Amino acid sequence: MRPDVLDLKAYYSSPLGAPTIDALCACLPSFKAGERVLAVGYGLPLLSRLARGCERIVAAMPARQGAIAWPAGPKEANQVCLVDVEDLPFVDALFDHIVFIHCLEFTGRVSTALREASRALAPAGQIHIIVPNRVGPWCRAESTPFGNGRPFSSGQLERLMEEAHLAPLSWHMALMLPPIGSLARWMNRWEKIGQRLWSTFGGVYVVSAKKELFRRRPNAPATAHHRPIRIPALQPAAALAPALDKIKHCS
Repeated sequence: MRPDVLDLKAYYSSPLGAPTIDALCACLPSFKAGERVLAVGYGLPLLSRLARGCERIVAAMPARQGAIAWPAGPKEANQVCLVDVEDLPFVDALFDHIVFIHCLEFTGRVSTALREASRALAPAGQIHIIVPNRVGPWCRAESTPFGNGRPFSSGQLERLMEEAHLAPLSWHMALMLPPIGSLARWMNRWEKIGQRLWSTFGGVYVVSAKKELFRRRPNAPATAHHRPIRIPALQPAAALAPALDKIKHCS
């Protein structure tokens, strides 16, 4: 079940939403001034924190999720649009950073969405994928946005990125404590400790990748394959007589 955009906004305004954004931002690079950033899904809290001063900021929200205007100021131009994540309405090589959050776990064809993002990514750009971890507690908590949709394992993410011609640059695990409201004030303090002690059971994967401009081909097998040739043996003399006559005639 895909959460509504108003539900996502309400979660990130809750006491548990603030430390969630802190943990995710700690795993992402700070976008530089002059860069162009696209968030696909619901990335408004991340863009508000990391994309200040960027040349261009776009928040692309899936049509089934819905959208809200952002920024909220009356004199500021809206930077939100409704999109089909498998057919983004952007030209090639437009963005320096593309962030997927609350998106791929609700997408039927993940590799198609990643290839479409790779098309809109600049040659030196990066794609940042945030998805729930299959063995973590957050994918089982329906009170959070990460408790809905399809969770992923590291092997699944690797295969999906390979299909989309993406090469991983970094892997992070975030949200190391269970999604319990009484633990919200301790989440930021326990992030680094949890990443060292029980990183396998973190709540979400945060993976950064670049696109492979020249994809490597698989190596050829080291040993040659010999095709066997069948030679007749123990044939009756009558069957070999025509061939022997030809040999004698040539000699």
